[in-house]
Amino acid sequence: MRIKLKKILPLVAAMILYSIGSHAQKSDVYNFPIKPGTEEWSKLKSYDERLNAYNVPENILKEMSTDGLIETCLNYPEFRLVMTRNSIQEGYNHVKSKFNGFRELENRPDAGVKLLDKYKQLDPSKIKTFETDLDKGIKLNTGERANQQIDKMLMSKDDLQRIVSVGKEYFR
Repeated sequence: MRIKLKKILPLVAAMILYSIGSHAQKSDVYNFPIKPGTEEWSKLKSYDERLNAYNVPENILKEMSTDGLIETCLNYPEFRLVMTRNSIQEGYNHVKSKFNGFRELENRPDAGVKLLDKYKQLDPSKIKTFETDLDKGIKLNTGERANQQIDKMLMSKDDLQRIVSVGKEYFR
């Protein structure tokens, strides 16, 4: 049974993003060349132009491995926009409308399995600790809020049952 990737992707991506401190880049992970501080960035006049500059060229996008594409999506400089809507799902839909990497990821037949692989690799003992009050405040306002949203969002009963049945098969 195929899981609805559109519902699972924001959940898994948010969990991975807020659970991993740093990770090694794979060779086909896209390195966003136009970003704040570059000369090209300063030439872009509008916010929409800047968001469009983050899109991966189609020829590169189609050649990327799914693992590289997942890392690229997790490295998307404006991923924080997920938290700017009423729910993570709405935020994800907004980010997906702006960044072609997420649209491509949803079309990959192996994306669900690869996202589960990524999630399975998480090591809770490696979660970054926050020492200063500032860091603690940032964590509360980003990661913990995301986790609270994830808890609220946790999909419908039918979606959860599908995930559990696939998970039982996958994690054997």
